[in-house]
Amino acid sequence: MLIKRLDHVNIRTRDLPPVVAFYRDIMELEERDPPPNLDRTMVRWMYDHKDDPIVHISTPGALSEHGQYDNITGTTGGLDHVAYQCFGIEPLRERLKKFNVPWRENRVEVIKMTQVFIHDPTGVQIELNVFDEDPDA
Repeated sequence: MLIKRLDHVNIRTRDLPPVVAFYRDIMELEERDPPPNLDRTMVRWMYDHKDDPIVHISTPGALSEHGQYDNITGTTGGLDHVAYQCFGIEPLRERLKKFNVPWRENRVEVIKMTQVFIHDPTGVQIELNVFDEDPDA
């Protein structure tokens, strides 16, 4: 087996709209319907600029037929954060200011990258790794 990249992250919440809004407005992902077998009022998929559904957002009961995995209280184990490779530090700072999202930054000069740390409405820490030059260019 060879892991090529992160496929997606699933965020569970009892309050779908603010979490969807965060990933749409702050993270600039495009909100779309999930596959037809999932209830679009309980599940939203968020797509990146490459047309990949990298964040799935679901409500309790949306993914389990009998609700056996519906408890979203407590810890997510060892999950500390989800990291995304990004480009464009100034537009990011402007967006965070516009939406009053608190953040902290850490500069990693050796690889010419600034890390921006934020939290989504469910408390998941997001790490945005913003390179000085687009590594995919």
